[in-house]
Amino acid sequence: MIDQYIGSFFEEIILIIAAATGSIIFAYFRSIRNQQIENALALKKIHQRSWQIEKTILMLAKLTANQTKQAHPELDTSSLEEVVKELMKEKLVD
Repeated sequence: MIDQYIGSFFEEIILIIAAATGSIIFAYFRSIRNQQIENALALKKIHQRSWQIEKTILMLAKLTANQTKQAHPELDTSSLEEVVKELMKEKLVD
């Protein structure tokens, strides 16, 4: 009779340990998943900001070319925008 209670007690202890271990493992992988989601959102935000900066640089190159053309019509400024675009392409390839 005591052997039966001891066996039942150890079964309950093993069940509690298994449930706790499963919960810990589940929480660990959930935290890893949440961290990956946060990293993906941060990366998306950085990519969006990079895209905005690239567009701003292209707009500034156009404005600079237009201002230079107005101030010095004898100079050829048509290649400025192409140079900036080419530099942007090289950055994306690297």
